[in-house]
Amino acid sequence: MDAFNRLEAAQKQMASAASEFHHACTAIDNLFRCRNNNTDQEWLEKRLSAIDRDLDSLAGIEQKLALSRISLHRVANRSKIRVLIHTLPEEILARIFGIVMVSFDPNLHPPEATLHPTCVLSTVCASWRALAINTPLLWNNIKLREGSEAGHSMMIRRALLWLKRSGDVPADLTFYAADRCQDNLDPQIGQILTRAKSFVFPRDSSEDYAVKIFRLYDTAGRSDILKTVSMRGPFQIILHGPRKNWWDCIPPCLTTLDLCRLSSVMSLNFDELVALLERCSNLESITLTGVFLGQGTEGTYPKVILPNLKYLKTALDTTVSEVLFSTIAPGRPGLQLSLSMPEVEDQRYQDSVCRFMECSHVTELSLHELCPYRDDSILAQYLDCLPELRSLSLDISEDRSGRLLDALVVSIDQNEYRARRPTIRTLTIISGLADSLAQQRLKRIVIAYSLKELVAPGWFLYEYKNSARDDGESLEEWLRKHIETVQKTGS
Repeated sequence: MDAFNRLEAAQKQMASAASEFHHACTAIDNLFRCRNNNTDQEWLEKRLSAIDRDLDSLAGIEQKLALSRISLHRVANRSKIRVLIHTLPEEILARIFGIVMVSFDPNLHPPEATLHPTCVLSTVCASWRALAINTPLLWNNIKLREGSEAGHSMMIRRALLWLKRSGDVPADLTFYAADRCQDNLDPQIGQILTRAKSFVFPRDSSEDYAVKIFRLYDTAGRSDILKTVSMRGPFQIILHGPRKNWWDCIPPCLTTLDLCRLSSVMSLNFDELVALLERCSNLESITLTGVFLGQGTEGTYPKVILPNLKYLKTALDTTVSEVLFSTIAPGRPGLQLSLSMPEVEDQRYQDSVCRFMECSHVTELSLHELCPYRDDSILAQYLDCLPELRSLSLDISEDRSGRLLDALVVSIDQNEYRARRPTIRTLTIISGLADSLAQQRLKRIVIAYSLKELVAPGWFLYEYKNSARDDGESLEEWLRKHIETVQKTGS
């Protein structure tokens, strides 16, 4: 990089010198054009001799510049040539392999559907196999599957082999279950569980498997490296009968808790949730959607301070949510908050949300399931509580005319509006908007705000692209004149 900086500095100096030289030559030319008989002839002869010497030196400089230009052209042409992959250093190859691993989502590719990229890499050639085997980050994404005896021992052997190859790198575990699993899991799985930094149970898993995994994790001695627990139902197999306690063995080092669509057998009550939050005070991300949280036995709870909380998403019963928002106390600025609006207006719930917002330094807000004929005043109330808000995302699928967008502005005069929350720089509209009224409301917001980015339904922007307009300008063209970045969603 230093060589490029030197070249850039030299180019600037050359441009400046060339400009000065040109001005001097022009002045000399004008002098000779206007000279008279009184001009000192001897002085002129000396100056002309000096100019001849300068021209000789310029010839040398020109030759050097020609050689330099040839060198730079050679570099430019060389950069256009594709680099053969076998010529790359092992460090770069390993980095490329790692990027492939990160982009591979096991939830989109069930275990039996396709080979894992790591398995493919290690079969290309001997050098790639050696490099892959000796790169620990390629082997820490391990999948475990229960529900069938066929291939079970092979699955365990492969998981243990991958664990060995991952070295000291903590494992990311994904658990699948096609059927009700065995009463007792293979004890060898225990040593895999204690090396894991994440437990992920996708939809094609089972609650029975999850309970037994946590039981084995507890029996194996737990660990101090488990950072993520994600259970995203509804699972293929759910449990019936008495509630199962699987959360008591979660260590205090947990940073991500992601619980979605769990049955009443797997869900915590509020007493248990508060106890878990108090124990895991380093939590950075909490997702609680479709979880049957019972209210517990206590009426009020002490504040649970979560100093590192960055993300909170809830879609719960309003009574439970009310207690949750009055209990959690984020301790850092920059919170991302995602809420699903209740089906029935509940003022006590709204008040609890507002109190939470006022003391939580929310900078990003996402609202889902908004009702256009009820939630506009609630949205305005929320915005008034968020002085640091910079990003707003709205799911207004039922709002064809963009009625809810009126909450973002305050009327000053008949045709003049100001921004209700002028700190907003990014506006995302996930769905909704379907007529000319929505178009007018959106333009009103763009004029009132200083938006840097707008994300809107692609079909809505396209709808008006081909329609006749008095000024001959499409909605998308108009938006791009006023906003730095305009993106389209797929809806």
